[in-house]
Amino acid sequence: MTTIAEWENTHNVRLVRKDTDPLMELVGWILWLVHIDFDIFWTAYRLPWQKEGVVTYPSYIKNPMANGYRWIRKHELKHISRMETLWGLAKDFLLYFFFPLPIFLSGRWFVERYPILGDILAGKKTIKEAVDQLWNGYLFPWPRSWMTAWFESQIPEETRHAPYVSCCDNPNCAPCTTPE
Repeated sequence: MTTIAEWENTHNVRLVRKDTDPLMELVGWILWLVHIDFDIFWTAYRLPWQKEGVVTYPSYIKNPMANGYRWIRKHELKHISRMETLWGLAKDFLLYFFFPLPIFLSGRWFVERYPILGDILAGKKTIKEAVDQLWNGYLFPWPRSWMTAWFESQIPEETRHAPYVSCCDNPNCAPCTTPE
């Protein structure tokens, strides 16, 4: 198993428990005011003055390097790669907070769709599960039919309705053994 230090050095990120990160504590407090439990989410960010990204994980997780979280770490690295430039960070900020149409917080759709597409292609989610996650977990970011159509346009037809395959208990599974 890869250690935290090895993973951090390989990807130029820090892996931090969310309740020990000052920025995430601030964001968590703000979201707590509107009754959102921010600690249940993994989060990634890179601020303009940082040379490395930060991936935060929920405080209840004992070992963020466990194989079962490998695909989540990959997902968060995709977010970090979007923030490598000041424009990427600014664009994500604007999409999160200032692009609420046509439905509440639709900017999340634009921020999350490519990392979640990676989850679908890795066999971690079906299109339906991805759309349900976005709809329920990100406060109705885009009409369900539009999200479904976009994912279907990105995925070869023969794999669109593949069943969910959980491979994280199998160390020989291709999606779990491919390099992060």
